[in-house]
Amino acid sequence: MTITERLTDMAGKYRVLVEIDVTRAIPLKYNNVVADSVAFADAQAILNKEAEQAEIESWKSINFDL
Repeated sequence: MTITERLTDMAGKYRVLVEIDVTRAIPLKYNNVVADSVAFADAQAILNKEAEQAEIESWKSINFDL
């Protein structure tokens, strides 16, 4: 993971773009400037949540009517 962009938008929000790989990036928005470690932790939490949701979705496709 790398941070490819940091900026403060016109509304005063601090925006960070965390690039996961060349095909995926996660935009994050904060009220104040944050350390890189906070952005990385938040991006990892999003990835973990997506993995958890994918696992739950895979359970739904299992046919329990054996």
